[in-house]
Amino acid sequence: MTLVEAKPTDRFDNVSFSNEVENGQALSMYARYRCPRCGETIGFTKQHFEERAAKRYTNLSEEVAKRINAWAKNKGFEKSPFLDWLCPGCQFSIRVYIRHWAGGRHGDYGATIVAVVEVAPHSNNAS
Repeated sequence: MTLVEAKPTDRFDNVSFSNEVENGQALSMYARYRCPRCGETIGFTKQHFEERAAKRYTNLSEEVAKRINAWAKNKGFEKSPFLDWLCPGCQFSIRVYIRHWAGGRHGDYGATIVAVVEVAPHSNNAS
């Protein structure tokens, strides 16, 4: 099993969500993740990152979740909100950690993807 840390911007077309309006336009409510193994694209909404991630429920096997949890503890993310899933195209295990924020003007709040961790079952399958 090989664990790979990727930059969020290398995997997602959008990494930040908020209720802010910039230049008269609301920010995107959507993000797409592209699997580095098979190219499958998976869509997410702002709600996934702002609400679902706070529940910290894992969709991964116990073995993979434990491996990522150990990595997260080492990186200071052990209590951070996260989303995880298996790629529907190749069953690659993925977890993203989220940072929620609040403040600024007019009660602004949002969420930012701050880390992406991917786990391949064998080292020759990792990208």
